[in-house]
Amino acid sequence: MAESSGPDAQSSNHKPEWVDVSKLFQSAAAGMKVGQLLLHEQSSLQEAMSAVEMLDPKMDTGVGLNDVLSAQEAKKAKKLPVASSLNSNNISAIMDKLLTAELLFYDGCSLHQTVLSCYYIHDLNNVDDPLLRVFCQVLLRRLLLLREKIIASCIGDDEEFWPHLFGFKCNLPEDKAILNAAKQAEDKAQSKAPALVPRLRANRLLLEIHLAFERAMKDHSQAPAAFSDAAALVAAAAPLFDQIQSSHVTEDTSIEKVFNPNLWKRFATTAPPRPIRWFDFTTAIGAWKAQVSHLGDMCQQLPMCTSVSLLFNLCDDMLSKKADLVVRAQLINCSCSNMRVVPLKGLPMTEWVQQEIIRFGGSKSVFTAECRDFFIYGARGIMRRLRTILANRSRTRRRLVHCFEDSSILITDGETLDEKQVPIALRGVEEGPRYMSRWALDWTLEEMQQWLLVGFELQVYEQYEYPIIWWYLDSLTGNRLQNQAAVLKYNEAQKHKLKALRDRRNKGPAGPPAPPPPTYHSLELEMQFGLNRAMVFVMALLVSSKKMELEPPGALSSAEARYYRRLTPFIRITTPGLANYRSYQKSFLEDLLKAPATELTKRALQHFSEAQTAIGKLLKFTEPAPSAAQAAELKKILRVCVMNGLAVGKWNPATSGPATFDFSTHPHYPVLDFPPVK
Repeated sequence: MAESSGPDAQSSNHKPEWVDVSKLFQSAAAGMKVGQLLLHEQSSLQEAMSAVEMLDPKMDTGVGLNDVLSAQEAKKAKKLPVASSLNSNNISAIMDKLLTAELLFYDGCSLHQTVLSCYYIHDLNNVDDPLLRVFCQVLLRRLLLLREKIIASCIGDDEEFWPHLFGFKCNLPEDKAILNAAKQAEDKAQSKAPALVPRLRANRLLLEIHLAFERAMKDHSQAPAAFSDAAALVAAAAPLFDQIQSSHVTEDTSIEKVFNPNLWKRFATTAPPRPIRWFDFTTAIGAWKAQVSHLGDMCQQLPMCTSVSLLFNLCDDMLSKKADLVVRAQLINCSCSNMRVVPLKGLPMTEWVQQEIIRFGGSKSVFTAECRDFFIYGARGIMRRLRTILANRSRTRRRLVHCFEDSSILITDGETLDEKQVPIALRGVEEGPRYMSRWALDWTLEEMQQWLLVGFELQVYEQYEYPIIWWYLDSLTGNRLQNQAAVLKYNEAQKHKLKALRDRRNKGPAGPPAPPPPTYHSLELEMQFGLNRAMVFVMALLVSSKKMELEPPGALSSAEARYYRRLTPFIRITTPGLANYRSYQKSFLEDLLKAPATELTKRALQHFSEAQTAIGKLLKFTEPAPSAAQAAELKKILRVCVMNGLAVGKWNPATSGPATFDFSTHPHYPVLDFPPVK
């Protein structure tokens, strides 16, 4: 259609007249070739790409809009059932579908397709059934609270958890009033509709759990009590979901008028949201039970996270249990808030960084006022890594690149501070402890190591790349081990000097200092080094015996080009820098591949055994003792070491076929198997 023009077209009283020009357009199109464009002189392809195709249901959100009634229109047209006319089975079915819709929202579906597809949610004041109204108020309060927490945690997709609600307004009473009304509704349902009691109670308890977390975040001094209250609420909520499932109404067509899957069209959305597939109720109940169980684990273990390593171990434990987005977001928010450590009653994160440097082997004597910025950047690095590792795995790997790029800058700052710790007269003669730069180096190398290991979870590596990956992991852990050993050796030497000075009766030489005692961190590095070094020898064994290829089929690029392509992110950092291809070529391709198979087998078994020994010492360590999550992780790795030692010990080049790599026991360290040649 086109608007006609005339002398009075611009007058205020002019009414536009529309003329159908479809035939003119069709005639013009018939004379054009496929792929030809007819553009106005001011138009551009960029504008054409951003245009919305009118009347296309996939692009135009206005298609079919007149057929979708708002809540007020549906009520006025008497197409929306009056809530008071519903029986207990109808209300039960509505509650169950709302609980399922809430889970779909946490799974990444649009809020307008899930909970806001229910007409009652849009006008709670006119829901005249008190039980259903209170249920919706509690659910909506919890939903909006968790939506804020997910956005604050920075681990959800921006397009899934929009910071605006497209005109949806929610006027809810205060939390205390909502909870009191919920408790009264439970008492009323005891006699009126017993099947609704577990739904009302579970709904209320879930809100109270997250309000307890909110209390811990707002008043850090109350964090231990808040976590204890949340644990009690979790214990009360856990058995209710079985009761809900047992009383679920499998078929209830009366609620079809209450939910409209196209209600999102009445909101100012820019584009149609993605299609969704609703969970069946059994799956939804399983998801709720898992979420409550994980929240209970978090309540119990988070107060015991007195160090960064313990917190990261708890994160790994939650990831291994496949904790959902709500649990991971709350774990972030309840760990660190406003640059303070919530479980430690609001300890400033800068002090947490100092504790980590001391655990690494540093000393408080080097903490001066000049270190303030270093501690602040270190605290931000902890927060950044926490948000990184609790995101989904693909996002974790992308963010880790930015993490170790930023952490590498901290190494340079640490070197500047370390240099100031050495007296001017001794600079260039005595190295000094270098606590700051060595801790920052260890932190950076660990993030680089994590980036490589997450690649196994995402299955981004081909088998011909395994030698490169394991060789580089061995290089990173070796550097970390040497870095830690240098700090411990320096500390032991300083203790030895002080002892010699105090013992004035000893006029002769004091003798060499004793070897430094192992720390928990150094034993962890020994375990990782033993396991990675053993895998390097296994790779060499397989390649030298022609059981593994080093080249992809039909390779079009050189091995050196593939090496740098796979490790591209490491090129962008100056410190510690990328180990060049020549180092890999010399140590692996030339030296190890020329060694006899018996020697490679022997060395692999030796390093698997060293890793087992380190794990045994870690499990018996007392100060600090490993947490439950750490002990579980160590036992998984111990199982990998034992099974791989047995497999490599039985390996025979004549009868053993190509290796298989099973990552089901541990996501980063595979269990090896050498099936016999058929």
